[in-house]
Amino acid sequence: MSKLLPVESIIPDLLTALDTTDVLLSAPPGAGKSTAVPMALLRSTSARILLLQPRRVVVKQLAGYLARQLGEEVGETVGYRIRGEQKTSAATRLEIITEGILTRRLQQDPELAGVDIVLFDEFHERSLHSDFSLALATEVRQTLRDDLRLVVMSATLDVTPLRNLLPEARVLSSQGRRFDVEEVYVGECHLSQLSPRIGALITDVLTKECGDILVFLPTVKHINQVLGALSGIESKEVAVLPLHGALPLQQQQLALRPHVEGLRKVILATNIAETSLTIEGIRLVIDSGREQVAQFHPTTGMTELSLKMISQASAEQRKGRAGRVQEGTCYRLWSKEAHSRLAEFALPAIRTEDITSLVLHSADWGTSLDALPLLDKPSDAQLNAATQTLQELRLLDTNGRITPLGKDSLKLPVDAKFASMLLQLKEEAELTDDQTLLTAGCVVTALAEEAPRTEHWLVSDVLRSLPPPIRQSVSRQASRYARLLGSDAKIDPRLNVPEHYLGLAIGLARPGWIARARNIQEFKLAMGTGAELVQPAATEHPWLAVLAGQRKDANLLIRLAQPIEEQLISEHFSASVSSQQVAFYDAQSDTMKAEERRYFKQILLSRKPLAKLGEAQRIQCWQNWLGEKGIKDWPFFNELEETLNRLNMARTHNLVASGFDGDATWPEVSTSWLLGQEVVHAVLGRCASLSQLKKAHWAEVLLQTLSWPQRQVVEQQLPASLKVPSGTTRRLRYESESRVVLSVKMQEMYGSAAPVTVAQGRQVVTVELLSPAGRPIQTTNDLPRFWQGSYAEVRKDMKGRYPKHYWPEDPTTAMPSVKTTKNK
Repeated sequence: MSKLLPVESIIPDLLTALDTTDVLLSAPPGAGKSTAVPMALLRSTSARILLLQPRRVVVKQLAGYLARQLGEEVGETVGYRIRGEQKTSAATRLEIITEGILTRRLQQDPELAGVDIVLFDEFHERSLHSDFSLALATEVRQTLRDDLRLVVMSATLDVTPLRNLLPEARVLSSQGRRFDVEEVYVGECHLSQLSPRIGALITDVLTKECGDILVFLPTVKHINQVLGALSGIESKEVAVLPLHGALPLQQQQLALRPHVEGLRKVILATNIAETSLTIEGIRLVIDSGREQVAQFHPTTGMTELSLKMISQASAEQRKGRAGRVQEGTCYRLWSKEAHSRLAEFALPAIRTEDITSLVLHSADWGTSLDALPLLDKPSDAQLNAATQTLQELRLLDTNGRITPLGKDSLKLPVDAKFASMLLQLKEEAELTDDQTLLTAGCVVTALAEEAPRTEHWLVSDVLRSLPPPIRQSVSRQASRYARLLGSDAKIDPRLNVPEHYLGLAIGLARPGWIARARNIQEFKLAMGTGAELVQPAATEHPWLAVLAGQRKDANLLIRLAQPIEEQLISEHFSASVSSQQVAFYDAQSDTMKAEERRYFKQILLSRKPLAKLGEAQRIQCWQNWLGEKGIKDWPFFNELEETLNRLNMARTHNLVASGFDGDATWPEVSTSWLLGQEVVHAVLGRCASLSQLKKAHWAEVLLQTLSWPQRQVVEQQLPASLKVPSGTTRRLRYESESRVVLSVKMQEMYGSAAPVTVAQGRQVVTVELLSPAGRPIQTTNDLPRFWQGSYAEVRKDMKGRYPKHYWPEDPTTAMPSVKTTKNK
C-alpha cells in the first residue's frame, strides 16, 4: 500500500498490545482499519486470523483486495468463507467470514483450534450474530483460551459497554478520514416526495459536480422509483446501478467495481453501502436520512417494517463514504437543526429483532442466552417467544434443553424454522422412500432466503415467474440443501414442484402462520391473530400456509403463501388439533347450549351440538358469561349490592372476626373471586336459564362465602336493620363501603341525644329524617348537632305544614312515638 492510511499510525501500539491483551480499536470512516489492520498482522506476525464482516459482498471484495496486495490469488494466504461458498487452503492464514459462520464454528470447536486472533470488523452495526459471537468468544477467551486475542473494530461506537465486557482490553483510537467532506443540508423532505426529490437532486449534482455519486435510500422500492426517474440519464454517459441485499451477489459486486467503460456511476443503495471497503470514484454522497427498521413483536411473532430517521453515527458513516479517496461533499435531506435531534446510536438488533436462532445456539452452547456476557440483553418477551417457537418446532424440550432434532438442525446453514421442517421431511422421505416432499422443502427454504420482489403472492406462481438468474440461484441452493440432507433428489431447474407439497412444507416451517380464510382477502392465523393478503385472491383458498409476511397494524400482511389442504393439517399437525366441550348462554332463547368444538391451535375447525348439559358444564357456562362482565353489570346485581357493600365496609374498617384459626381475612370481592367460590358454583350448577339465576337469593349466597366468624361480625356489627328510639326496627341502607343510611320519621327519633353508628362506633350512620308524609326533610350525620341547630327552622316550617303533629321545642327530652300526631 503506497499511501499511508490514518490507522497505520497506531499499528505498532496494536501489535504490542496483542502480545498480552485484547484491543478495542476506534477509527472513523476512511481510516483503513478493514484493510491496514489485517495486512499488518499478516506481515508482522505468524498468527492465524479470523476476520468477521457483516456482509457477504464485502467478504469477497475484501478478500480479493487483500490477496492482490500480497500478489496472490484468493485462497492462498487470504481466503474467505460465506454461506454455500468458500475459498481457502492449508496455506490460508487470514480467513474472512460472515458472523453467522463464526457462531457455527464456535459451536463445533469451542477452543477455536488453530486460530490466534479474531477481528470483529464494523462492530458498530451490532447485528445479532456479531453480539452473540463476541459473547461466545469472550467466554472462550476467559475459560479455555487465554492466549486467544480479540480485536473489536468500529468506526462509530460507544466503547464504554465494550470496556465493561473486556475490562483489560487496550483502547486505541485512530485519527479521522483522510479527506474533508463538506456537509450540505438541503432541508427536510416529506416521505411521499422522497424519490422525486432525490431524482431531481441527483440530476442537479451531476451537472454541478464531478465524480461518482453514492445515494442512500431506505428501501428497494425507493431505489426502483429513483431508477425509473433517471431512466433516460444513461445517454449522458452515466451508469445508474442499484445496490441492495436482495440482488444476486454478482450484481452487488458490479456496483462496487470501477466502471470499465469510464462512465460516471450513480449507485442507488440501501444501508448495505454504509461500511467497509472504498467504492472507487465516490466523492459525492446524497443521504435520504432514512432507513428501513425491522421491529419484532414477540406477542404476535411478527416483524414490522417501518421507515425511520437514521442515527448520528449512521449519518457519519454515510458521510465518510465521500472522503475516502479525495475531498467530497455529502448532501443531507434534513436540516442542521434536525441533525442535532437524531439519536446518537441505533438500537442493537438484539433488542429489536427475532432472537429465536440465538436462543437455540445458546441452548446448544449450554448457557442460557440471558446468562451470556452480552453487551445488551434481550427482553423477557423476546426470550419467551423464541423459546415457545423452538419448543413448538421440537428443537427444545419443555425444560428449554436442546433436543437431538435441535442439535441436528444446527448442522444445517438455515434458519431454525426451516431446519426443523427439512429434518422432518427427511425423516418422512426415509420412511416412504419418496423424495418429492423433501424436494419441495428444499425449494421453499431456498426461495425464503432469496426473498424475491414479485407481483405474485402465490408461491407456485412466484416459482414459475422467477427471472432466470434468481431461478438458477434458488435451484442451486435447493440442490445444496438436498445434498446436505443426504438426499439424492434432483431439483428440477425449472422448479416444478407439486403445489400441495409446497403448502405442507411451508406449514411445517411456520405452523403458527397457517391461516384459515374469513373471506377472499382476510384470514385468521393459527396463532390467533388476523392476516390479510396484499391483494384479494382470484379464487377462494380456504387454507393458506404463509411463507413471508410483515406486521400491518395488529395483523399480518401476507406477501408469500401457498394453499394447504385441511386433511394435511389433520395428518401432520395432529398434536396441535384438540377438542373441547363448550357451554354457552343463548340470550335469545334464554337457554344454555353446549357443543363440541374442534380446534387447530386457535382456529375453529368444526362444531357439533351436544344434547345434554351436566352440572359442570352449566357452571362453566355461567362462569364464562358472567366473567366477561363486571359484578355491577350482572343482571341480578341489585339482589347482592347492599350485602356486597356491607362486606366491603367490614374490610375497610378491618373489623375483627376471631375464630378457632385466628383472625379471618376479609376477601376483596371481585368477579373472578366470587365465581371461584363453591357456594356460588352450587347455585350456577342448578340454573339452566337467566330467569332461574335471577331468582337465587344472592344476598344470602354472598354471606355464605364468608367464614362463620365473619358472618357473625357482619350480622352483629353491620346489621341489616336498627332499633330506633320509638322501639321499632328500621332497615339500614348500605349505599357504598363508606355510607350507610337510616330513613325514619322524625317523631321516631325524639329522645336520641347521640350520633347513630354501626361497626362498634367506627361508621357513622347518615340519618334521613322524614316528614309525617314520609318525605325527606333533613339528612344529617350528626343528630345531636341537628337538634341543637337547624331543627328550630325545620320545626317552624313543619308546624305550619302539619299543625296537628307533635313538634316539641326540645326533641332530645321528648318521647319518641310511632304516631306522628299529638296525643289527645
